[in-house]
Amino acid sequence: MRRLGVPTIPIERQCKAETKQFEPPKYPSVAARANIQGWVVLHFDLDGSGHATSIVVERSSPIGIFDQVAIDALRGAQFVEGAKRTACETLVGFTIR
Repeated sequence: MRRLGVPTIPIERQCKAETKQFEPPKYPSVAARANIQGWVVLHFDLDGSGHATSIVVERSSPIGIFDQVAIDALRGAQFVEGAKRTACETLVGFTIR
């Protein structure tokens, strides 16, 4: 099911229980000036050391605008040590407030 074009992530792929800290990404200044909103779905694995690995953009809208800042934010996230999972996904939304 989608709401306003934003995809939903199945609960079994969210890996939220393993998340200790996730700082929202900085809004790209170019996107903010142009009033662009969007989202990025990231696919990743948890390596057991508290970090996400094998991070790839599964899909995004608009394509390419928010991808890198979303990846950078996930790289900086902390997960529960010992948590090893594959095929996790997260949705990172970007809205102007």
